[in-house]
Amino acid sequence: MIYPKVVGKAIKVHPVFIMVTILLFGHLFGITGMLFAVPTVAVGRVWLIHLLDKSNTLHE
Repeated sequence: MIYPKVVGKAIKVHPVFIMVTILLFGHLFGITGMLFAVPTVAVGRVWLIHLLDKSNTLHE
């Protein structure tokens, strides 16, 4: 219960989303998926922020 809260604060993602992602990746890819779930969410978050920021600057 502490891990998602700490990791969520570090990468600025809600802890419930971290837990759901770990469970989903664990179901799909097993233990390896559980290990790669949080880094994948972190990279996805940065990528999404970059894309949204880029699209906002194009419309201005």
